[in-house]
Amino acid sequence: MSWLLSLLKELFAAFHPMPVPDVHAPEAPVVPLEAPPQPVLPEPNKVPMIIEKLYQAAKDSLGQHMTMNNAIPISVGCAQAVSAVLHKAGIKVPAYGISGTYELLTWLKNNPNFKEVDTQDPGTIIVSATGTGNGKIRGHTGILGENGIMSNESQSGLFREQWDMQAWDNYYTRYGAIPKHYFQPVG
Repeated sequence: MSWLLSLLKELFAAFHPMPVPDVHAPEAPVVPLEAPPQPVLPEPNKVPMIIEKLYQAAKDSLGQHMTMNNAIPISVGCAQAVSAVLHKAGIKVPAYGISGTYELLTWLKNNPNFKEVDTQDPGTIIVSATGTGNGKIRGHTGILGENGIMSNESQSGLFREQWDMQAWDNYYTRYGAIPKHYFQPVG
């Protein structure tokens, strides 16, 4: 019988292992897994659009004589002033600027870097070109600001925010019958 008892003990031990003593070994610290690095993307609206650069260049030019060709009289220097502001904003213009509103209108219409628009956002170029109205007055050009139109002042030659849209419409569109065109740089 003892042999049977020995066999049962062995079988019981095989199926029920002996308890492991409770010994606490130091555990390795738990290190959380790090997330893989994410690509750094530019935040939307952080890279200024070219129209914003144009608007800022126009604002920064207020009170200055803006021209790319000093041979042009200040009394007719509005297209020169807009050319100089375009250049200041990093937009490529002819080396000596553009000296007339009709020439500027033609250049903007034929330039793939500009589009004619209906909106009046700050930084938009407005052109009422000489030779396109009833002949009573010369045309004018400027850059739309938040509170008015920035353009060359004929008496001083300084770039100023002197027109509001109602005054422009009354003088150029109604009195001079000169159509107005709006252009924005593409990009």
